[in-house]
Amino acid sequence: MHATVRRIGNSWGILIPKEIADLMKLTKNTSLHVEMEIAPELEELRGTLKTKKTMAQIRKEIDEGWD
Repeated sequence: MHATVRRIGNSWGILIPKEIADLMKLTKNTSLHVEMEIAPELEELRGTLKTKKTMAQIRKEIDEGWD
């Protein structure tokens, strides 16, 4: 799952999409083990991915569905 860190009150957090929470049957008090790594920016990957799509098209596809 990819997530963006957001400010939540005085803390930082990530939101788990409902579809994933439902799939994993998460409830209010479910304990999770989370491993994290910082994902590279798309610009850093330029030239490493061979595709017929432009960077703008890839960005648009990634952003679809996110507010």
